[in-house]
Amino acid sequence: MCGIWVALEDIDAENSPLHYPGSHKLPIIQLHDLGLTGTTVKPGINYNKYTSFVAEWLQEQGFKKVDISLSKGQAIVWSANLFHGGNPILDLSRTRHSQVTHYYFSDCLYYTPLFSNLPLGQIHLRTIKNIATGELVPNVYNGDILNPDSSSGNAPREPSSLAAGTPIEIAVLKQRLEKTEAELRRSQDKIAAMESSKLWKLRSQWFALKQKLGWD
Repeated sequence: MCGIWVALEDIDAENSPLHYPGSHKLPIIQLHDLGLTGTTVKPGINYNKYTSFVAEWLQEQGFKKVDISLSKGQAIVWSANLFHGGNPILDLSRTRHSQVTHYYFSDCLYYTPLFSNLPLGQIHLRTIKNIATGELVPNVYNGDILNPDSSSGNAPREPSSLAAGTPIEIAVLKQRLEKTEAELRRSQDKIAAMESSKLWKLRSQWFALKQKLGWD
């Protein structure tokens, strides 16, 4: 999915410019990474915890907020995985009217993370309609069609269970592996930086001396 945001009036520092920290290359965060369970009951609670986690995570990763001012009629396109938002409006006499459209790509899997439990193989498939034809759009994963219950429309429902070994579960495990590998690489980089520092060398020499002297 991608989003297209069109400014219907000039946007500057006084009426809430947008910001994009360039975070779409980060590993995708799921609720299980936060120790939360996906549910259709009061999903707002999970969402608040999720946004708080993301704010701290971006700060820890060193991402900087970049404000973007637009002229009336300009448009921006962002990836679904890009963390984005707007600032408070400083000039209360002004507005920030805009038009936003989310576009789903064809032959994709459409699901709601806040309602899903991926480690359990439970994924909340969404019911997507083609606005031009009114027809339901099937969920597709690697050529396999996975249709949600067409009778439920767009109403929230509990995640459907998928048997172990399905393409979706394999994709989930692959994603978790990629995330773990990324975390491992970051840890290795930190260790390499520490080992090359003078402080680390001095501490190593000090511990070696203590061992020779028999000090605890």
